[in-house]
Amino acid sequence: MINENKNNINNQFKAFLPNAFLTYRFGISENLNFNYFSELNEPALRQLQPIVNNSNPLAIYQGNPNLRPELMHMANLSYMKYSAFNFTMLYASMQMNYTRQKIKESIIIDSALVRYLTPVNTNNETTLSGRLEFDTPIRPMKIKIRTVLKGNYNKAISVINQLSFPTDRMAYGFHLAIENRNKDIVDAIVGYRISQTQSRSTQNKDLNQSFNDQTVYAEMGLNFKDWVQFKSNFDYQLIQSTFSDMKFFVPLWTASLTTIISKDKKWRISLSCFDILNKNKGIRSLAQANYSDIIQSNVLGRYFLLGIAYNLKGFKKPSGLVIDVKGND
Repeated sequence: MINENKNNINNQFKAFLPNAFLTYRFGISENLNFNYFSELNEPALRQLQPIVNNSNPLAIYQGNPNLRPELMHMANLSYMKYSAFNFTMLYASMQMNYTRQKIKESIIIDSALVRYLTPVNTNNETTLSGRLEFDTPIRPMKIKIRTVLKGNYNKAISVINQLSFPTDRMAYGFHLAIENRNKDIVDAIVGYRISQTQSRSTQNKDLNQSFNDQTVYAEMGLNFKDWVQFKSNFDYQLIQSTFSDMKFFVPLWTASLTTIISKDKKWRISLSCFDILNKNKGIRSLAQANYSDIIQSNVLGRYFLLGIAYNLKGFKKPSGLVIDVKGND
């Protein structure tokens, strides 16, 4: 409830939240896990405050002090097997989420295409997801391959112009990465990643939409006699959505060079460059059940950094290139 005199929002929530888990081990490196837990997600303060946020004049947001918390039930079944003999790993998992009083953003679109967003409680929502991962070396080629396949199905309610539309949302993703195994001097990885999201309304096909995000990347590190280290990352990203005919291509290349400048290895100097091609567009993508956003913001563009570091004990041999694939699998 709201105390209008003091502008306070006072809510009290109670819920019974059971939990259970089970682990069965087939061997030292093979196991099956089952987890069930429930959770009460309280509305955030921003969602409760009835204050209009018009910082974006095309997407005006206002909180809802009458929101109720979400009650979530989640079950997860996973299987993992790892062979220390041939360094092969297999992982598979399935998860189901069931949410009561799901908090969603109600959208009202006026004649000027301005969106008014307000969080509301909708009917129950169900989500099913799965993931399959396989890692294995190919010894004759001295490489290691990692593949990830994932899928997601969501059945929910979208609220648009004060009308409720049942919506089915399907998403899938695939990730392939290849890297070398001998990393004493060269540590390299190349990969491809794709994610596709589709939202379908059972009552209004005009609300159907899809969103596609693809990335090809390469990363490399060179270590010369523990004194000089070179690292470079290159990403080429493609973003496309059905609500626009535009395709966004973002090539992003970074590199750094680090060297020891004293015999005792206590002093180190590094020079790095971000966005060598000066093509960074500051693209951020977001896909939801009832809308998708592609946001482009101003960025610094190409810049250089020079750093000097001192270590009392001396810098040790680097353990290898730290790979950041920039994204969740």
